[in-house]
Amino acid sequence: LCPGGCCPHAGWYCCADNTHCSADAADCPSPCTGTMCPGGCCPHAGWYCCTDNTHCASTAGNCPSVATWEKLVKLADMKTLEDAVVSTRDNLVKMADTNQNCPDWMICCPNGCR
Repeated sequence: LCPGGCCPHAGWYCCADNTHCSADAADCPSPCTGTMCPGGCCPHAGWYCCTDNTHCASTAGNCPSVATWEKLVKLADMKTLEDAVVSTRDNLVKMADTNQNCPDWMICCPNGCR
């Protein structure tokens, strides 16, 4: 039994953070010198643990909102999709211009299509 609760492994070492236990002290996580949040250690002392359990901030108002985070993820996905479309278009143009492995549905020009 560790000060922070029960370790599920008999005979294991109770780590200094009172949250973890391990086979020996060398396997314990580095001590948190900042704020301990539900999602892990925030490297800044006295900061606020954001509700997403991923970020910490100097104040609750500086935490990323879930809506903002979701918008950023969607924008990243859109950029990835845009890059894929441009790459595919460029490859098709190159294939058409050189008559390389030209699909049946495409008009290929051995001497260039531009």
